[in-house]
Amino acid sequence: MTDERHSDPARRDERIREAIRSSGDVRADAAFRKRLKCEFTRGTFAEPAVASAEVRVDRAPRWAWLLVPAAAVILVVALLLPKAGPSWAVPAVRGEGQVEIDGHTLSTDDPRRIARALSSGGIIQLPGGVSLDLRLEDLLILELDGGSDATLPAPPGRDTDGPLLSEVRNGELRIKTGPGFPGTELHILTTEGRIEIVGTILSVYKGDDFTCVCVLEGTARVGVDEGDLEEIPPGMLKIMFEGGDSRVLEISLGHEEDLLEFMDRFEDFFEAPE
Repeated sequence: MTDERHSDPARRDERIREAIRSSGDVRADAAFRKRLKCEFTRGTFAEPAVASAEVRVDRAPRWAWLLVPAAAVILVVALLLPKAGPSWAVPAVRGEGQVEIDGHTLSTDDPRRIARALSSGGIIQLPGGVSLDLRLEDLLILELDGGSDATLPAPPGRDTDGPLLSEVRNGELRIKTGPGFPGTELHILTTEGRIEIVGTILSVYKGDDFTCVCVLEGTARVGVDEGDLEEIPPGMLKIMFEGGDSRVLEISLGHEEDLLEFMDRFEDFFEAPE
């Protein structure tokens, strides 16, 4: 059998013409005809649009805008949260036994636990034969001697603008200020008087009925109360007795030797890692 689509070209062409005639009119819309006429008259035929294979990525996805308020919230929270301030460390313990901090008994075998207990300052009592070195980052080095009873100051925080406050009820506290101390004040109270420190090396010894303040370097303001403060220069001491009597003298040899040993031991301590 022969396929007539290939055997009779004349009949095939006739069928095509008949299909075109019966399909009806296909007219361009008015806007297209008007634009085509204008372009033909001016000779400005536009290039036919060609679909581009490139994908434009200059628009951010809609979900990306959600990151803007989230980032703003994170920034506000970071600004409002309290900044971490300095904290007490216990770089050395001499002697064995137990210390008492705010009524809690801790072993000298665990200096880190002692430091955590002193995170906000507090009352610390040492037995005889046990002494502690205490560091407040680059602000202060304190040596609390055996048998001492004192209140350590709370570390300065974001909202703390006043002086650091300490109290010595018994025993001896040696103090060395560090490179971060300028602009800070340390006030130490005893039953006989007060000591205001702005940068120095000194010791505060509290006996049964007197307070002795020895200044090795710098100066300290020492007096019975705020209206009685006087500057004590290096190499001098002021002793205040119960009842208000006081004297300014040269440092005794024993106190000077203790302070020199303390100063030498911590000469480069602020440059050393904790």
